[in-house]
Amino acid sequence: EKQVLPAKLSDLVDAQILDSVPNDPFSDRPVLYSRERKIVWSVGENGIDDNGEGSDFHWIGDDAVWKIPELK
Repeated sequence: EKQVLPAKLSDLVDAQILDSVPNDPFSDRPVLYSRERKIVWSVGENGIDDNGEGSDFHWIGDDAVWKIPELK
């Protein structure tokens, strides 16, 4: 909407774009996000945050990583 990524996912809730920040089903905490790296990730089945290493949706180590597409 503003052509810039939010500083944190909760900013999308404040802007009423999301109802809430999605929970990671493996940690029962909010999914993780890096504006700088343009990724959202889950800790995966082992419940350990491996810092979301990767570039596209796939399992990296034990994290599941989704790359955020470039803004147009």
